[in-house]
Amino acid sequence: RNSVNGLASTNDAKLEVDQTTFTDNYVDISIGATTVASTFFIRNSQFISTGNLLPPYNAQKKEAAVDLTGVSTLTIGGTDIGNTFTSGLNGIRATNSTINIYGNAFQNFGNGAPAIRSSGASGITAIGSTGINPGNDFINSTLAVYGTNGKFTVRGNTFTTVNTGVKIQNCTNKDI
Repeated sequence: RNSVNGLASTNDAKLEVDQTTFTDNYVDISIGATTVASTFFIRNSQFISTGNLLPPYNAQKKEAAVDLTGVSTLTIGGTDIGNTFTSGLNGIRATNSTINIYGNAFQNFGNGAPAIRSSGASGITAIGSTGINPGNDFINSTLAVYGTNGKFTVRGNTFTTVNTGVKIQNCTNKDI
């Protein structure tokens, strides 16, 4: 609570986050430089932004609940064990990462802030239902999914009071 980074992981550290609440951190979870194929997951957790960050970020919103750079494989959510993301500038921000995101709830992302922002994915970024996995719920948000320069599968999600559900640009492979 009230940290610059709630949790930071680099250099192939194994990451398993389960039943954890992150409140008003500038970045809740920051993960970078993972190349080892392993069981990485974030599930059954709460990511909350009330807008009450401590100095020097007190005039800003949460930058990201989950910030990924160069992550080889990560699952965010699960069947009956998804996460809840509430408000901020980015729910999940992924750069050059391969991720599976399903069974989560994203709510109250406004002013053009995407619930999920992904760019430059080397593998496929899967958002929502892929076979037996449940979709995500996007509620009361300006932009649910924003993807650029990557490979994307977006299926089986629910959008309730969302201005733009999916915005994909300059992608080599997309399945929506």
